[in-house]
Amino acid sequence: MISASISLRSSIRYLQGAEKIAESGKGKASANDTMNTGHSLTPDSVELDHLRCESGGFSTQENERRVAIVGSKSLADYRAIYEIIDEVVSSEVEKYGPFILINGGEEGVDLMAAEIAMARGLEYELEPLEECRLGCERKYCFDHSYKPRSERIAHKADRIYRIYDESCETSTCEVTAKFGEAFGKEVIRKPVDLLLIER
Repeated sequence: MISASISLRSSIRYLQGAEKIAESGKGKASANDTMNTGHSLTPDSVELDHLRCESGGFSTQENERRVAIVGSKSLADYRAIYEIIDEVVSSEVEKYGPFILINGGEEGVDLMAAEIAMARGLEYELEPLEECRLGCERKYCFDHSYKPRSERIAHKADRIYRIYDESCETSTCEVTAKFGEAFGKEVIRKPVDLLLIER
């Protein structure tokens, strides 16, 4: 399977904001334009206001159902992980109908989930990572960047799936899961033993 990052770069359309789009009358750019910009789903692209997918689109409907699928970076490109994510997505659609996938667009499970969701025609919402503006040593710190993003994802999602490397004791995806529990959301954890799966 083509890697998630390559697939996303060729299929995601970046929108500079709803107001600019309305003014210009242009709703989207071509996939080639996206590739030429050099943008990727990393903290360097947090200035983007909206994100639209080739097969779905960014939705401004607040009442639409959102499902978060987040997880470990170390699980990137494992075939078994693609299968787990695909099963989650298929089950959600079968039981409850289409949904908007939301996550932080990190390498690994986040991007893999985005790839699968788009392949199934679902909408994908990227929750961007914001820079720390409180004088911390790092541009993106845990307390003022990663933690608030996890809280926003958990707040927006109706259900949260955490697919993770069980050898990882702590991670930002677990922070998202704990916020979800605090908000009364359904949280489903799916631990993975890397020793038992093949790429």
